[in-house]
Amino acid sequence: MDHLEEDRTKELVKKLILKIKQKRELKWISDAVVNEKLFEYLKQKPKLNLENKCSADYRQVIKEIRAKLRSAYGLFREEKVEVGNFKNIKEILTRHSSTKERVEFYPRLYQKLFKITGKVSSILDLGCGINPFSIEFMGLNRLNYYAYDINEKEINLLNRYFSRKNQENKAFRGQAEVY
Repeated sequence: MDHLEEDRTKELVKKLILKIKQKRELKWISDAVVNEKLFEYLKQKPKLNLENKCSADYRQVIKEIRAKLRSAYGLFREEKVEVGNFKNIKEILTRHSSTKERVEFYPRLYQKLFKITGKVSSILDLGCGINPFSIEFMGLNRLNYYAYDINEKEINLLNRYFSRKNQENKAFRGQAEVY
C-alpha cells in the first residue's frame, strides 16, 4: 500500500467511524473500540466497495458494526447518567441497568464479599460502566480503584468523581480510562 492509498484508507475509516457513531446511543463509545470492531469486520470481508457512500456495502458495514456495538455495549445502557455534585449516589446507580438491579443490595453484597476475600486495597474493574459509584457502599477507607470502559463520557464522569473522593479522603486513589 503506497502512502497516498494509506492516507485515503485512514480518511475512509475516520468517516466510517463518524457515521457509525452518529447514533445517540453509540456516540460516546471510544473511536478506538469502533475502529477495532471495524477492522475485525473488514478483515473478514476485504473486497467491499466502501469508497461510495451510497453503495450497499457501505451501508451494510455501518449497519453491522452498529449492531455489534449495540450487542456488546448497549445491553446495559438505560437513562442518561448526569450528575452535578455526586450527592445522591443511589439515584446515579439507578440510571444504569447493570447497577440498577443491585442498588438495594450493594451494602450486603460488599459485606458478604469482603467476608470471603477480606477487605481489599485495590480493585480492577474492566467494563466498569458506572459501578465505581458503588464505592460508597464498600466501607473502605484506603482504596486504589482502576476503572476501564469504552464510554468516554462515563470515564470523564468517573474521573471527576474520583477526584472528589480523593479530596475527601487522601487514602483513596481512583483512575478511570477508556480502553
